[in-house]
Amino acid sequence: MMNSPRIANNISSIIGNGEVKNRPILTRLIARRAWLEIEHILASGAIDSIEVDDAKIITESCVVHFALRHGAPLNIIQLLSLKYPRCLTTPDPTGKYACHVACKYGAVFPVVEFLVRMNKYLAGVQDPSGKAPIHYVGEFYAAFNESSTDMEMNEHMLRVVYTLREAAPQSFILEDMNGCNAIEYAIGSDADIKIIKTMQRTARDDWRAMKASGCGKRHDELAKDVERSANEALVNIDQCDNLCSVFNQSHVSGFPTRTIISKHSPSSSAA
Repeated sequence: MMNSPRIANNISSIIGNGEVKNRPILTRLIARRAWLEIEHILASGAIDSIEVDDAKIITESCVVHFALRHGAPLNIIQLLSLKYPRCLTTPDPTGKYACHVACKYGAVFPVVEFLVRMNKYLAGVQDPSGKAPIHYVGEFYAAFNESSTDMEMNEHMLRVVYTLREAAPQSFILEDMNGCNAIEYAIGSDADIKIIKTMQRTARDDWRAMKASGCGKRHDELAKDVERSANEALVNIDQCDNLCSVFNQSHVSGFPTRTIISKHSPSSSAA
Protein backbone atom coordinates (compact mmCIF):
# COMPACT_ATOMS: atom_id res chain seq x y z
CA MET A 1 0.00 0.00 0.00
CA MET A 2 2.75 2.41 0.97
CA ASN A 3 4.54 1.87 -2.38
CA SER A 4 1.53 1.85 -4.65
CA PRO A 5 2.21 2.74 -8.32
CA ARG A 6 -0.39 5.53 -8.24
CA ILE A 7 1.34 7.41 -5.43
CA ALA A 8 4.78 6.69 -6.84
CA ASN A 9 3.69 8.18 -10.15
CA ASN A 10 2.31 11.22 -8.36
CA ILE A 11 5.61 11.76 -6.61
CA SER A 12 7.49 11.37 -9.88
CA SER A 13 5.27 13.96 -11.51
CA ILE A 14 6.21 16.39 -8.76
CA ILE A 15 9.98 16.00 -8.77
CA GLY A 16 10.74 14.29 -12.07
CA ASN A 17 13.85 15.54 -13.90
CA GLY A 18 14.42 18.13 -11.20
CA GLU A 19 11.45 20.18 -12.39
CA VAL A 20 8.07 20.80 -10.83
CA LYS A 21 5.24 19.26 -12.85
CA ASN A 22 1.55 19.35 -12.04
CA ARG A 23 2.46 21.25 -8.93
CA PRO A 24 0.15 20.07 -6.12
CA ILE A 25 -1.42 22.37 -3.56
CA LEU A 26 -1.00 21.16 0.02
CA THR A 27 -4.28 22.62 1.27
CA ARG A 28 -6.17 20.86 -1.53
CA LEU A 29 -4.62 17.54 -0.58
CA ILE A 30 -5.54 18.17 3.05
CA ALA A 31 -9.11 19.11 2.14
CA ARG A 32 -9.38 15.81 0.21
CA ARG A 33 -7.88 14.00 3.18
CA ALA A 34 -5.27 12.47 0.92
CA TRP A 35 -3.19 11.47 3.93
CA LEU A 36 -1.20 8.71 2.27
CA GLU A 37 -0.24 10.98 -0.61
CA ILE A 38 0.73 13.79 1.76
CA GLU A 39 2.84 11.38 3.77
CA HIS A 40 4.73 10.26 0.67
CA ILE A 41 5.31 13.85 -0.41
CA LEU A 42 6.64 14.81 3.00
CA ALA A 43 8.87 11.75 3.22
CA SER A 44 10.24 12.13 -0.31
CA GLY A 45 11.38 15.72 0.10
CA ALA A 46 8.95 16.88 -2.58
CA ILE A 47 7.28 19.12 0.00
CA ASP A 48 9.77 21.85 -0.94
CA SER A 49 8.36 21.78 -4.45
CA ILE A 50 4.69 22.22 -3.63
CA GLU A 51 2.64 25.28 -2.80
CA VAL A 52 0.95 25.53 0.59
CA ASP A 53 -2.16 27.35 -0.62
CA ASP A 54 -2.87 28.87 -4.01
CA ALA A 55 -5.39 31.25 -2.41
CA LYS A 56 -2.64 32.51 -0.06
CA ILE A 57 -5.01 32.29 2.93
CA ILE A 58 -3.36 29.34 4.65
CA THR A 59 0.33 29.97 5.32
CA GLU A 60 3.28 28.01 6.63
CA SER A 61 2.37 29.34 10.09
CA CYS A 62 -1.11 27.81 10.18
CA VAL A 63 -1.16 24.82 7.83
CA VAL A 64 -1.17 22.48 10.84
CA HIS A 65 -4.28 24.27 12.10
CA PHE A 66 -5.90 23.68 8.70
CA ALA A 67 -5.02 19.99 8.82
CA LEU A 68 -6.53 19.72 12.30
CA ARG A 69 -9.79 21.19 11.00
CA HIS A 70 -9.90 18.35 8.49
CA GLY A 71 -9.23 15.56 10.98
CA ALA A 72 -5.62 14.79 10.08
CA PRO A 73 -4.23 11.72 11.88
CA LEU A 74 -1.30 11.85 14.27
CA ASN A 75 1.43 10.98 11.79
CA ILE A 76 0.38 13.78 9.42
CA ILE A 77 0.26 16.35 12.23
CA GLN A 78 3.73 15.24 13.34
CA LEU A 79 5.14 15.45 9.82
CA LEU A 80 3.62 18.85 9.14
CA SER A 81 4.84 20.15 12.51
CA LEU A 82 8.31 18.94 11.65
CA LYS A 83 8.22 20.82 8.35
CA TYR A 84 6.38 23.89 9.65
CA PRO A 85 7.34 24.24 13.36
CA ARG A 86 6.05 27.82 13.61
CA CYS A 87 2.56 26.33 13.57
CA LEU A 88 3.22 25.23 17.15
CA THR A 89 3.72 28.81 18.35
CA THR A 90 1.52 30.86 16.02
CA PRO A 91 -2.26 31.43 15.96
CA ASP A 92 -4.35 31.10 12.83
CA PRO A 93 -6.18 34.14 11.35
CA THR A 94 -8.99 33.69 13.91
CA GLY A 95 -6.54 33.86 16.82
CA LYS A 96 -6.74 30.17 17.68
CA TYR A 97 -3.62 28.15 18.41
CA ALA A 98 -3.21 24.58 17.23
CA CYS A 99 -4.48 23.11 20.50
CA HIS A 100 -7.66 25.23 20.32
CA VAL A 101 -8.35 23.90 16.83
CA ALA A 102 -7.58 20.30 17.77
CA CYS A 103 -9.96 20.44 20.73
CA LYS A 104 -12.72 22.18 18.81
CA TYR A 105 -12.68 19.73 15.91
CA GLY A 106 -12.49 16.59 18.01
CA ALA A 107 -8.92 15.48 17.36
CA VAL A 108 -8.14 12.08 18.82
CA PHE A 109 -6.28 12.01 22.12
CA PRO A 110 -2.77 11.27 20.74
CA VAL A 111 -2.95 14.38 18.52
CA VAL A 112 -3.82 16.66 21.46
CA GLU A 113 -1.20 14.97 23.60
CA PHE A 114 1.42 15.58 20.91
CA LEU A 115 0.56 19.29 20.64
CA VAL A 116 0.68 19.77 24.40
CA ARG A 117 4.00 17.94 24.65
CA MET A 118 5.45 20.14 21.94
CA ASN A 119 4.19 23.31 23.63
CA LYS A 120 2.62 23.01 27.08
CA TYR A 121 1.58 26.66 27.02
CA LEU A 122 -0.91 25.86 24.27
CA ALA A 123 -3.04 24.07 26.85
CA GLY A 124 -3.84 27.15 28.93
CA VAL A 125 -3.84 30.12 26.59
CA GLN A 126 -7.07 31.95 25.74
CA ASP A 127 -8.05 32.93 22.20
CA PRO A 128 -9.71 36.28 21.34
CA SER A 129 -13.09 34.91 22.48
CA GLY A 130 -11.62 34.10 25.89
CA LYS A 131 -11.74 30.35 25.31
CA ALA A 132 -8.94 28.01 26.36
CA PRO A 133 -8.71 24.59 24.68
CA ILE A 134 -10.80 23.00 27.44
CA HIS A 135 -13.72 25.30 26.55
CA TYR A 136 -13.71 23.85 23.04
CA VAL A 137 -13.58 20.33 24.42
CA GLY A 138 -16.69 21.00 26.47
CA GLU A 139 -18.59 22.75 23.70
CA PHE A 140 -17.65 21.01 20.46
CA TYR A 141 -15.54 17.87 20.94
CA ALA A 142 -18.38 15.35 20.95
CA ALA A 143 -19.99 16.94 17.89
CA PHE A 144 -16.89 16.85 15.69
CA ASN A 145 -15.00 13.75 16.85
CA GLU A 146 -15.27 11.00 14.24
CA SER A 147 -14.97 7.94 16.45
CA SER A 148 -17.14 5.04 15.34
CA THR A 149 -18.88 4.66 18.72
CA ASP A 150 -19.88 6.91 21.62
CA MET A 151 -17.75 4.78 23.93
CA GLU A 152 -14.66 5.36 21.82
CA MET A 153 -15.39 9.08 21.55
CA ASN A 154 -15.86 9.40 25.31
CA GLU A 155 -12.57 7.61 25.90
CA HIS A 156 -10.71 10.05 23.65
CA MET A 157 -12.52 13.02 25.19
CA LEU A 158 -11.74 11.93 28.74
CA ARG A 159 -8.06 11.42 27.95
CA VAL A 160 -7.94 14.86 26.33
CA VAL A 161 -9.45 16.31 29.51
CA TYR A 162 -6.79 14.52 31.59
CA THR A 163 -4.04 15.89 29.33
CA LEU A 164 -5.30 19.46 29.64
CA ARG A 165 -5.82 19.02 33.38
CA GLU A 166 -2.21 18.03 33.85
CA ALA A 167 -0.87 20.88 31.70
CA ALA A 168 -3.25 23.72 32.60
CA PRO A 169 -5.62 22.96 35.50
CA GLN A 170 -6.46 26.63 36.02
CA SER A 171 -7.98 26.82 32.54
CA PHE A 172 -10.90 24.75 33.85
CA ILE A 173 -12.14 27.72 35.90
CA LEU A 174 -11.51 30.40 33.29
CA GLU A 175 -14.57 32.18 31.90
CA ASP A 176 -14.74 33.21 28.26
CA MET A 177 -16.18 36.43 26.83
CA ASN A 178 -19.67 34.99 27.33
CA GLY A 179 -19.02 34.45 31.02
CA CYS A 180 -19.00 30.66 30.65
CA ASN A 181 -16.47 28.11 31.81
CA ALA A 182 -15.70 24.75 30.23
CA ILE A 183 -17.90 22.81 32.64
CA GLU A 184 -20.96 24.81 31.64
CA TYR A 185 -20.26 24.09 27.99
CA ALA A 186 -19.81 20.39 28.68
CA ILE A 187 -23.13 20.24 30.52
CA GLY A 188 -24.82 22.16 27.71
CA SER A 189 -23.50 19.75 25.09
CA ASP A 190 -24.70 16.73 27.11
CA ALA A 191 -21.21 15.36 27.67
CA ASP A 192 -20.76 12.05 29.45
CA ILE A 193 -21.24 12.40 33.21
CA LYS A 194 -17.79 10.95 33.92
CA ILE A 195 -16.21 13.69 31.83
CA ILE A 196 -18.26 16.41 33.51
CA LYS A 197 -17.35 15.14 36.98
CA THR A 198 -13.66 15.02 36.06
CA MET A 199 -13.83 18.63 34.94
CA GLN A 200 -15.71 19.63 38.10
CA ARG A 201 -13.18 17.93 40.36
CA THR A 202 -10.34 19.66 38.54
CA ALA A 203 -11.96 23.07 38.99
CA ARG A 204 -12.78 22.36 42.64
CA ASP A 205 -9.29 21.15 43.48
CA ASP A 206 -7.67 24.09 41.73
CA TRP A 207 -9.87 26.59 43.59
CA ARG A 208 -9.00 24.90 46.88
CA ALA A 209 -5.29 25.01 46.11
CA MET A 210 -5.49 28.67 45.15
CA LYS A 211 -7.44 29.59 48.28
CA ALA A 212 -5.00 27.68 50.47
CA SER A 213 -2.06 29.61 49.04
CA GLY A 214 -3.89 32.86 48.40
CA CYS A 215 -3.25 34.46 51.79
CA GLY A 216 -6.85 35.47 52.31
CA LYS A 217 -7.53 36.77 48.81
CA ARG A 218 -11.14 37.25 47.80
CA HIS A 219 -12.75 35.11 45.09
CA ASP A 220 -12.55 37.90 42.50
CA GLU A 221 -8.87 38.42 43.27
CA LEU A 222 -8.20 34.71 42.76
CA ALA A 223 -10.10 34.88 39.47
CA LYS A 224 -7.80 37.68 38.33
CA ASP A 225 -4.82 35.49 39.25
CA VAL A 226 -6.21 32.81 36.94
CA GLU A 227 -6.51 35.33 34.11
CA ARG A 228 -2.94 36.49 34.72
CA SER A 229 -1.79 32.88 34.51
CA ALA A 230 -3.48 32.55 31.12
CA ASN A 231 -1.83 35.77 29.95
CA GLU A 232 1.54 34.47 31.08
CA ALA A 233 0.96 31.37 28.99
CA LEU A 234 0.44 33.62 25.98
CA VAL A 235 3.64 35.54 26.72
CA ASN A 236 5.63 32.33 27.22
CA ILE A 237 4.21 30.46 24.26
CA ASP A 238 7.29 31.08 22.11
CA GLN A 239 9.43 29.27 24.67
CA CYS A 240 8.53 26.04 22.93
CA ASP A 241 10.87 27.04 20.08
CA ASN A 242 13.67 25.16 21.86
CA LEU A 243 11.49 22.06 22.02
CA CYS A 244 10.66 22.45 18.34
CA SER A 245 14.38 22.63 17.58
CA VAL A 246 14.99 19.41 19.47
CA PHE A 247 12.07 17.85 17.62
CA ASN A 248 13.58 18.88 14.28
CA GLN A 249 17.13 17.82 15.13
CA SER A 250 15.96 14.44 16.36
CA HIS A 251 14.39 13.63 13.02
CA VAL A 252 16.60 15.53 10.57
CA SER A 253 17.95 12.33 9.04
CA GLY A 254 14.55 11.17 7.86
CA PHE A 255 10.89 11.91 8.19
CA PRO A 256 8.93 9.67 10.55
CA THR A 257 6.02 7.84 8.99
CA ARG A 258 3.76 6.71 11.80
CA THR A 259 4.09 7.59 15.49
CA ILE A 260 6.83 9.79 16.91
CA ILE A 261 5.67 10.63 20.41
CA SER A 262 2.75 8.65 21.74
CA LYS A 263 3.46 5.14 22.94
CA HIS A 264 -0.09 4.40 24.01
CA SER A 265 -2.22 5.66 21.15
CA PRO A 266 -5.63 4.09 20.56
CA SER A 267 -5.69 2.09 17.35
CA SER A 268 -8.08 4.61 15.85
CA SER A 269 -5.53 7.43 16.00
CA ALA A 270 -4.02 6.67 12.60
CA ALA A 271 -7.32 6.53 10.77
